[in-house]
Amino acid sequence: MSRIAGFCLVTTVFLFSMFLNSQVFASTNEVIKKELKKRMDSISWAYEIKEYERGHKESKELNNYILKNWNKAVPVLIEILNDEKEKFGYKMQAMGRLGKLKAKESSDTIAKYLSDAEGNRGLVMYAIMSLSNIGNEKSVNYLINYYKSFLKGLNKGYERAIVIRELSKYENEEVIELFIKALSDIDSSVRLFAVKALGEWKIKKAIIPLKRLIKTEYSPEVKDAINKSLEKIYSDEKEK
Repeated sequence: MSRIAGFCLVTTVFLFSMFLNSQVFASTNEVIKKELKKRMDSISWAYEIKEYERGHKESKELNNYILKNWNKAVPVLIEILNDEKEKFGYKMQAMGRLGKLKAKESSDTIAKYLSDAEGNRGLVMYAIMSLSNIGNEKSVNYLINYYKSFLKGLNKGYERAIVIRELSKYENEEVIELFIKALSDIDSSVRLFAVKALGEWKIKKAIIPLKRLIKTEYSPEVKDAINKSLEKIYSDEKEK
């Protein structure tokens, strides 16, 4: 056999092997996807007929299935999110699972739904909460930037409030600065979450902005929260 013929044979065997491996991978993906969807359908049906105990049980079983097949199941869940033709119900469940199980590798894909949720507000909410549950630096930054993107038009008050509520789980310098700015948000729910968090964190530099806010605040609930937050900050000062 000539060198050229030998090289061609080796190349052919290699390419055929790669083809077989790709087919096996694709087949495995389909099996995993089919199993995930079957379990998702079962959970949805249980909640729909108000069999909540069964739904909770099957939800835990699905989480365990994903954990046991992590390296295969997570890419499939991400694939579901990337499929434009996929049903919203599957996308929401996939997003929720990825968030709850803190799949950091999914944060980029989930974050896309903050700006392009195919007109589905529910997907935006799931994206916010899933990124919050993942909680790594990248996910938190996505939420910070998402809130900042509203500051020009100050629209979507409900979404802004949910973002601030979820960010209140994470105390860092950038979040603190964002919350101080959020004290001037036109939505009272946003101000309320920001006020409460600054008090819980006992942020001294929030004292002046909080005192300034209480003079103009019209919401009794926010006013009450301001007084309580100031008390917490001052009490921390006294203890020191």
